[in-house]
Amino acid sequence: MKESQYIKGWLNEGESKGLVKARRADLLTVLSERIPDPVPEELRLAVEGTNDLDTLQRWLRAAARSHSWADFREAMKNGS
Repeated sequence: MKESQYIKGWLNEGESKGLVKARRADLLTVLSERIPDPVPEELRLAVEGTNDLDTLQRWLRAAARSHSWADFREAMKNGS
């Protein structure tokens, strides 16, 4: 059976969207666990508005090292 390129593209797109959604959730979970204060609204919106998996992965690593919201903001700006 021949595989439709359209269907394959839809499946790949769905998989990518699922990965982005999971990475966002993981990032917000790590931030919530590392830093006792609630996630500031502007940071939550930045995370939820990001669709780039590489950026989310960088931010996840930065979140694991951050001890404050200032640390995390600085890491976001510096691309760490």
